[in-house]
Parts: sequence; structure tokens; C-alpha cells
Amino acid sequence: MDAGDSIVYLRFPPLAGVLALESAPSAVPDLLVGRWMAELAAGTSGGGSFLIRWRAAAGPPPAAGDAVQPVEWRPEAGSGVLRNPCGRVLLSPGTEESTVELVAGALERPACLEPLVEAALGDALAAGGECFLHAAAVELRGRRLLLIGDTGSGKSTVAAAVAACGGRVISDDSLILGRADRRPLVRAARRSLWLRPGSAALLPALHARGLASQEAADGRIRIDRERSPGAFRLSTEPDCLILLERLSDGEGPVARPLAQAEALAALLRGTSALYVTDDRFADRRRRLFDIMTRFAEELPAIELRLGRSLLESTEECLAAVADSLP
Repeated sequence: MDAGDSIVYLRFPPLAGVLALESAPSAVPDLLVGRWMAELAAGTSGGGSFLIRWRAAAGPPPAAGDAVQPVEWRPEAGSGVLRNPCGRVLLSPGTEESTVELVAGALERPACLEPLVEAALGDALAAGGECFLHAAAVELRGRRLLLIGDTGSGKSTVAAAVAACGGRVISDDSLILGRADRRPLVRAARRSLWLRPGSAALLPALHARGLASQEAADGRIRIDRERSPGAFRLSTEPDCLILLERLSDGEGPVARPLAQAEALAALLRGTSALYVTDDRFADRRRRLFDIMTRFAEELPAIELRLGRSLLESTEECLAAVADSLP
């Protein structure tokens, strides 16, 4: 990357205006379009902009065996820093821009690069008053559900089960939280639905609905929305929040009401945007906290534990889930 590199402009509907990637290496826009949906590059109206600059830095590349690392907040004089082994994101308080600094060889490990790209996008979204959240959203039997839970809690499996039974998937992993006419709104922020090998029992039902699948090198199964558009939507206005617990060996489902404070705590765990605790970013943090507080206040919520019936008797299990919703 040097001064001769081109400037890449992508338009993001969640933002008021244009997100510019200055001197971005080609792998970055490829990652944005591949990991995050191509629809994010569609045009939008309105003014204002957010700039993300990219630059190279010395340092060893991440080792091939290194696991994907999330970003961590490190306060430094002059600007905040979110970092992982691939590099760091420099946040500039009071400005609508950030800088991503990549160590040598980082572009050879796109999986490790993703958390840095996500952190930079999260900062841009926060500047526009919206929030990036690790969560799923589906439409099931006339209900619009926001599914939150830790990694491995079954968000992707539930999303695939909904698709297999004729419902719609917004996203199984990555969402953008915002508002539409004062109502909660979630937008998809990922192109594909990914299943772990343990959820392969859903594939016959997915294929029967015409959804195409492809096995990745790591054994996961990819369902691409562009090849199966009828099973996906780009956004929805959720009317219920579900905190998923890890799949159990029991039959399930077992549901209990969730208090607003519990729902809010679960939402807060789903974003890295609040890692930035520096007082210079207090306004941004307050906006994000307000978004999640409104979701927790306005959406009835339950904690849900699913068992093997989700894979063995999918239709009946999802019918029981729908019956348990407030």
C-alpha cells in the first residue's frame, strides 16, 4: 500500500452517507463484499461521510496455525486503539474517520483480518448511530425474532431450521441494529448462512426447499443467499428477543421469561463496539447503549433452551417454540 494505491468507495445504507476506504488493498473490499453482504455496497441518500484509511506496518505475519483473534481495546495517547495480531484500528475522537494499520503478511490471513475490518466498520456504524451485533434474526410463523447468544449457542442451527421449514432468514450471525420510524430494525450484515458439521441433519430439508449448499475446507456448510433468495430477507422489525442457551441432550424446547436487565446484558455481550471505554468516546458509547436499551425495553424476551428435537423433529420443535413466544 502506498500513495499510488487507488481509493475505493463503498456506499452503506446503514450510514447517512459514504464510507470511503482510502488506499485499501484489494483484499479488503473483497472481504467486505464476501464476509459482509454485497447489498451493503448499494447506493444510499443523505449527506455526511466516514473515512477509513489503511496503511502497512512492520511486523511478523500471523502464523498459519494462529486462531482468529478478536480485537482488544488498548488506550493510547492521542487516539484509542483496537488491536489483534493482524494489526490495529486507530480511532480518532471527535472525527468521522479511523485508520487500520496492517502488519506485514496480514492480507494472507483474511480470517484473522476480519475482526479488524469489523472493528473499523463498527466504529463507522457507531458514528451513524447504529450498532454491529453478533446475533441472528429470522421470521417464523408470522413472528420476527432476534436471536442472541454466545458462540456455539445454536444461532446458525436455528436459522437453518427456520429456512428448512419455510421461514425466512435475515442473518445467522451478523446484524446491524437501528431504528425505522421509531421501531426496532435489524439489517443483515453477512452474505451466507454457515452450518457446523453437527447440523448436517438439516441438509435434506434445506435441499428439498431448493437451498443450495457447499462444504468449506474447514468442514462447515455454506448456504448462500444469492443462490437461495426465497429463504432470505435483508431486514426485519423484530417483535421478540430470544436468548439462546447451548443445545442440550434433552428434547426441549424449554422457555422462561427474560427480564429486561437480562435481555440488555445479553445484547451488550454481542458487540465489541462497547469495548472502547475511553471517556473521549463517551457520546458514541452512550448512543450505542441507548439503542440496545430500547431493544431490551420494547421487545418481549425469553430464554430458550433447545434439545435434539430441533434436528430430529424440526417442524414440531419450531411449532413449540412459536407457541412459547410472548
